[in-house]
Amino acid sequence: MTCEVAVFLLRVRRELIDWPESDQRVRAWFSLEVAAKLVAERDLAKLILGAVSDRLIPRQVMRA
Repeated sequence: MTCEVAVFLLRVRRELIDWPESDQRVRAWFSLEVAAKLVAERDLAKLILGAVSDRLIPRQVMRA
């Protein structure tokens, strides 16, 4: 099935300790490179890596 999605880059300044789906989801933070390796969908991995290669996210910010 083909799906159209919108993807937004967000700068996170704080996290909530509890959120509505916290009992259903696990939150984990990864570098973009590691995240791209962990996703099952090849196109999503390309999209994640594109955020770095297209300089949407400066490397120094990404690693901070």
